[in-house]
Amino acid sequence: LADVRGVKVECADIQNLPYPDASFDVVIANMMLYHVPNIARGLSEVRRVLRRDGCFFCLTYGENGLGRFIDDVMADLGSHMVQQDSFTLQNGETQLKPFFSEVTRMDYTDELRVTDARDLADYIRSMQGVSLSKSDDDELLNRLNARRQDGAIRVHKEYGCFIARV
Repeated sequence: LADVRGVKVECADIQNLPYPDASFDVVIANMMLYHVPNIARGLSEVRRVLRRDGCFFCLTYGENGLGRFIDDVMADLGSHMVQQDSFTLQNGETQLKPFFSEVTRMDYTDELRVTDARDLADYIRSMQGVSLSKSDDDELLNRLNARRQDGAIRVHKEYGCFIARV
């Protein structure tokens, strides 16, 4: 969008937006609210900078997608990631409603199909907090391959978007 005439793209701390009140028609938070230490403060700031007819688009993941799959595969196997559930499809509407008059959820149905378990194992090993011994690494590959169906490991992806209106 940076090259689109009339559109200005900037990055700012959602908890302390450096813009005047009612200065935007649209604010977008793409897969990031679950990283915000004080989500309520961030949503308050978004509401403050939106115009009366403004719209906030925030995309996030659900609690039953890739993170849950990884947690299930890694159960009792070395150390692993603990999924952050601070802003998800399941709890996002409740967090948005105090700040916006209308909140709509739109789900995006998708699936990841992995044909080589080593690729998915490499991804899991690259995640912060994952530490596996050699025997655990072999077990991870065994567990992933055991989930293979019709030539692929199928991982349900749960993503969506909330559209919040002032």
